[in-house]
Amino acid sequence: AVSSELYKSFEQTGCPTQLVPEGSLWIPQGGACALAEPGVQNLASEIKDWLRDVQEFEDPFCVVLPAGTGTTALFLARHLEGVAAVVAIPCVGDAEYLQQQMSRVDAASGDRREFPAILDMPPTRPFGVPDPALLEVWETVRAAGLEVDLLYAPRAWEVLLQACDAQHRLVRGKKILYVHSGGLEGVG
Repeated sequence: AVSSELYKSFEQTGCPTQLVPEGSLWIPQGGACALAEPGVQNLASEIKDWLRDVQEFEDPFCVVLPAGTGTTALFLARHLEGVAAVVAIPCVGDAEYLQQQMSRVDAASGDRREFPAILDMPPTRPFGVPDPALLEVWETVRAAGLEVDLLYAPRAWEVLLQACDAQHRLVRGKKILYVHSGGLEGVG
């Protein structure tokens, strides 16, 4: 086992080679590294293809996704620039924490400073702690026919639904594509 303090030091300096078996690749928790960019670039290409196939969007369009480290949102913002606005909803910490995480990954991957918008609304909730209000959001989303995870999606949908109700500038009048973050294993 690796202590929390030691793991955090790996985020800054990389994982010591003696801890990683030869021929292996170390990817930090949350995929928070430059190695994630090619995969997210593929996702951006799929979104562009989908847009070409299904839309004649004259209305503004945005891609909304839950964010822990914000790596997916950061790289989507890079590769969807000029196509769609990308909106990240912090699920692990607040907007400031998310910006710090994305800035760290950005610095390690070219320092392009092309960040997604961050949509955060009260109340803040501790990450990973069971919450009846979030379970209710999850049940509402599931009743609408969407199968989503129990960890990130409830907070993301809580914020997204509040933002839509409040006509928040980041979503007002826009068509929204929600990018699912995975994690359905614990739902079935």
